Amino acid sequence: MRKITFILGFIILFSSDFYGQTKRVKITVDWSDQAHENLVEVRDPADNLLLTICNNIETAVPDDNCFNTTGTENTYAATYDLGCLPIVPTNITKEFYIILKSADNLPWNSGSVIVNVAGDDSPIYDGSGVDATGETHDFIVRDDGSSLFCDSDDFPDSDNDGVIDFVDQDDDNDGILDTQEGLELNQFDCLVPSLSFEDGEYVLGTGLGPGLLGAVYRFENAVNDDFNDDDYDVLLKIVEIDNTIIEILDDDSAGGPDDPSTPAFLQSALTFTGTGVPGVTYEFTIVDDGELVDVDGNYNPSANIFRIGGTTWDCDGTIDFQESVRYYNPSAFGLDNPTSLTTDMYDEPGEDNDGAGITAGTATYNGFSTNTILRSYFQFSNNQFRIRMQLKKTTTASQTRLYAMSFTQCDIFDYKAPTLTILQGKDTDGDLVD
Repeated sequence: MRKITFILGFIILFSSDFYGQTKRVKITVDWSDQAHENLVEVRDPADNLLLTICNNIETAVPDDNCFNTTGTENTYAATYDLGCLPIVPTNITKEFYIILKSADNLPWNSGSVIVNVAGDDSPIYDGSGVDATGETHDFIVRDDGSSLFCDSDDFPDSDNDGVIDFVDQDDDNDGILDTQEGLELNQFDCLVPSLSFEDGEYVLGTGLGPGLLGAVYRFENAVNDDFNDDDYDVLLKIVEIDNTIIEILDDDSAGGPDDPSTPAFLQSALTFTGTGVPGVTYEFTIVDDGELVDVDGNYNPSANIFRIGGTTWDCDGTIDFQESVRYYNPSAFGLDNPTSLTTDMYDEPGEDNDGAGITAGTATYNGFSTNTILRSYFQFSNNQFRIRMQLKKTTTASQTRLYAMSFTQCDIFDYKAPTLTILQGKDTDGDLVD
């Protein structure tokens, strides 16, 4: 097993004037007031527009909250990963630069922009100098004598083809894309099972009672398997609760990204108390149709092994608390690009406690937000896996939050150049490189 992180898809192309070594660049914006008015342009030394940063620009059709004086969205915070930008040659005098703009041609009400080049942050630009021509700031992507290039030891090139693994879609150069070789995903033929969480029923006598530790819920015919006619159930067991009340285990009436209600999603309303990281852990087990649960709450997974993936939606927060999700031993996980989420890696005693997760930023979005900056991808290659829904809290006041997950593996192909990390690749061609 190895950990490999890469950007799925290329973001920016450059002319032949730019070549040689590269440095990784990220740009973070944080607008806490009147976000709908603001916009940032990213340009190269030849004045080509590389990227436009704007509230809700991630949607297929940007709405009136993008660079508009009459929008309604006041908050927006996200990090844009530009990947590895080329070092500017010495014969070119201009730099990469950003232009801060406002729809009303006035200074920003409240906001900041930070450009991170090879791990170093620029000063914080607050938009206080924005006028009709904008506010321009250079950021330096040059050879300054450091070794922090994308082609350094931190960015390996497994197949020595001159393209680092971080942006290489075929790390071992065998003609099989990493997503297909490591995750068994083919972008043009994605017939893989999905899970549907509808009408779950508590299994009488399990645990301490409904919504309590040890309780088991059965979701009948939950596996959509187009490869055969077998039926499978999913058993959901509550295996850990810490300062958390499960108000609703699965709210089929809650709205979601595709419909006013998304019954196939698993949507749990949880109330968290205390400080620290209270949460609840669900254990999911795919079983044969009608698999019996004994008096101690035990049962057997199906003999058929499934590879299950999906998306965690609407992960947001405030200064005082941030929603967070932990995936125990996933095959892979990833963030969209841009994203407001950060990645957590867990390496704790006991093999079953390894894994990864995501944590929200400090911006809250009203209702069930479909903003793609709030979603993360996950995948498991087992018939039994665990996910923890948690809240990172600094105040004792109780908070009720809705956690939503869809279990449709090929969601990943709707992401825009996501940063995808494979932890347990399948290596479908058996060459020991996934």
